[in-house]
Amino acid sequence: MKYLLLGAGGQLGTAFRSLVRDQGQDCLAFDQELDITDFQRLSQIFADARPEVVINCAAYNNVDRAEAEWRQAFLVNGIAVGGIAQLAREHNCILVHYSTDYVFDGEQKIPYTIADQPFPSPLRGEQVAW
Repeated sequence: MKYLLLGAGGQLGTAFRSLVRDQGQDCLAFDQELDITDFQRLSQIFADARPEVVINCAAYNNVDRAEAEWRQAFLVNGIAVGGIAQLAREHNCILVHYSTDYVFDGEQKIPYTIADQPFPSPLRGEQVAW
């Protein structure tokens, strides 16, 4: 398998990089040098690399600043991920994307959408006003 790993320098990305390479798989890994909001650059990387699996570990993850910097958080964690999903579909590859329990508690039995009400697990049982 040929892997494309985004966000390879973070904790999750580092673990995936080790796992994929330990299994002897081909892995093209990008850290912060790749701005995942740059759709043209991502499109070129997909075209050049021709991955079979894309693992996205890149994220805006400063939880304490996300409300103040909501535009950047939405751009990175929403719009850019949508672009990655679109490219994965166009290039017929599998997309693996991780999120956090700070947005949804993971209890829903169907895929989450942008229209779903946030329900972070630390606040389980309480209503969250966004």
